[in-house]
Amino acid sequence: MTTRAPGLWLHAVGVTSPLGDSAPATAAAVRAGISRRQRSDQRNRQGEPMIVSSVPDAALPPLTDALADRPAHHRRLLALATHALREAAAMLADTISVPLLLALPEPHPRVPREPPDHDILADLQLQTGVPLALASSHTSTTGRAGPLYALANALTIAADPTIPGVLVGGVDSYREHDLLAALDRDRRVLAAGRRDGFAPGEGAGFLLLSRRRVLATSHAHLFLHAPGTGEEPGHHHSDEPHRGDGLSAAIAAATHHTAPAEISAVFAGLNGEHYGAREWQVAALRSSAAFAPRCTLEHPVDCLGDPGAALAPTLIALAAVALQRGHHSGPILVWSASDGPARGAVVLRRVED
Repeated sequence: MTTRAPGLWLHAVGVTSPLGDSAPATAAAVRAGISRRQRSDQRNRQGEPMIVSSVPDAALPPLTDALADRPAHHRRLLALATHALREAAAMLADTISVPLLLALPEPHPRVPREPPDHDILADLQLQTGVPLALASSHTSTTGRAGPLYALANALTIAADPTIPGVLVGGVDSYREHDLLAALDRDRRVLAAGRRDGFAPGEGAGFLLLSRRRVLATSHAHLFLHAPGTGEEPGHHHSDEPHRGDGLSAAIAAATHHTAPAEISAVFAGLNGEHYGAREWQVAALRSSAAFAPRCTLEHPVDCLGDPGAALAPTLIALAAVALQRGHHSGPILVWSASDGPARGAVVLRRVED
């Protein structure tokens, strides 16, 4: 592999999940097959408890007093993001500020939300103490694939030699009564007697990236190729036929710089819904030449629950830990699909000295 291929070096990761408050803790729990999916107090229309996956309240840090007046869901996102953002940014000097490209929850068409009264980026800086270049930071509400779209934007931002690095992340929580009720009306939430569905979860994931191979004290030579993105006309909220074209296009673009049969593992955005499984089958078949004969398929959502916009950076972080610890040789393909049309994929590899 030549680093002339477009992409960014991955220097640090951070994760908060129902399985742990760091990337190593979450990775170890997933590898051990530990699951935090459990029955919730909210019941579906058949009277059965919904299956969800939540971060224990006791595991979340308190918010600074200045944020006490924020709406409840806004405060939840800030608390979820705190440990993960600090973990990813720990190697940065206090005098270095970097942009943050943050993916936020994807709106559901039947759950209206008022525009936020507060800037979550400024609130995150206040809460975590991580110095952010707020003028060049931005948020999106594209959902699961949002961080992969943000990676494409990070390539452009990181090309500026005056910018030392870029943070890309996502934070999300399905812990909203109206949202869970809407998903249940769509027959999408797991419960007793419902096998085609997912466990709504929550969490946060962040990546520290730059154009330079070594940043500060980083010694982990992990390279993220330029991501591939695509749009699926037949998404969850559309009446168009679902053909798997969006994910197929994203994976084809993501694997463009890999050799034939080189991908040794896939960390997949499968969340238990048959819809996503069919989409992956179509995309995998169309890009089958990229995968090694014994390519491993990992689907951590079985343990984590579905963390929405936090899924892609969490999967990348888990893949990074797997490469660093020798659990996979790489390269590893990571993909994720939003409820709307957005689809994204990226290849991560370890580069030996």
